[in-house]
This record gives sequence, structure tokens and C-alpha cells, in this order.
Amino acid sequence: MKSWVESSMNREKIIPLLEERKRVLEAAVSGALDRDDAYWRLDRITEEVKDLHEDGKQQSFESPIESAMFNALKDAIDAIFLYADNGKVRIIPQFEVGLYRIDMVVLLRANGREVKIAIECDGYDYHDRTPDLATRDKQRDRILTIAGYTMLRFSGWEINNNVGACVGDVLRCIRTQAAG
Repeated sequence: MKSWVESSMNREKIIPLLEERKRVLEAAVSGALDRDDAYWRLDRITEEVKDLHEDGKQQSFESPIESAMFNALKDAIDAIFLYADNGKVRIIPQFEVGLYRIDMVVLLRANGREVKIAIECDGYDYHDRTPDLATRDKQRDRILTIAGYTMLRFSGWEINNNVGACVGDVLRCIRTQAAG
């Protein structure tokens, strides 16, 4: 599986930005750069990285409902500054586990343990149209649950009509799982 940087951004563009960020931080710590200038430069670098991520984001999703869910969840997590033991909560689209590809996963370490939440965004035609499709999803959920993932499924209707409520459910799940 490719890393977040490899799959969602052009490496030739991101590496120099990360190197510049390191130089700015080193200059700020050494006193060679004043605090306000350092903040301004770091904000600019952050915006450039976000722009690169926005450009690559559309290639990472198989459906508009996945994209809508990812963007809303990422914005919510960024807005509340949700952090874990080892850094920020990671949201990874199209995450492969064995033979399966999960629409997106939320990964973090909290209270010394790994939290893995699998999120599926289900369109009617691919998931609920027949009993066989619904059964396949239930079997898949059981396998991923046994592998240590907390499974959350949202219908396309839920996401399209109230993505905020869906994100709220994911955030509550993160908090519950992180608490142990």
C-alpha cells in the first residue's frame, strides 16, 4: 500500500515543502527567524500542502459520497484539533486490508492502544439492491471486525442529506474507542 504522501500528492512537490518547513522550524528555534515571520511562513507552507492534497484528493475516491464523507470528516477533525498519543488522527481513503479495500479508515493510537475504524459509504446499487449484496457486506463486516476494525456504514442517502450527522457519529466512535 502506498503512503499518504505517495498516493495523494506529487512527491516532487511535497518533499521540498517539507524540507522548507524543517528549515523554518530550525531557524525559529535558533533565533535566526522571529516568531511572527516563522508563523507566517509555516502557514504558507501548510496552505501549499493543503492545495496539493486537494488536487490529488479526487483521484482517491470511487464515488462522490466517499469524497463528501472524507472532506467533511477531515474538516471536522482539523477544526476541533483532534489529536492522538502519537500525533494527529489519520484518515486514509481506499485502505487495503487483505483482500478488501475499505472506503476509508480512521487510525490513531490512544491510551497506548491502536484504534482502527473502518468507514463504508454505501450507494444503493452496489450495496443494498439485492439480498446477496447485503449478505456480502455483512460477511465482510464480520471479517474486518475480527481483524480489529470497528465498522461504521453510512448509506448514500444519509451522507447526501446530513453528512454532519454522519461525521458526528464517527467522532463519537473515535472518542469512545480512544477512551478504551
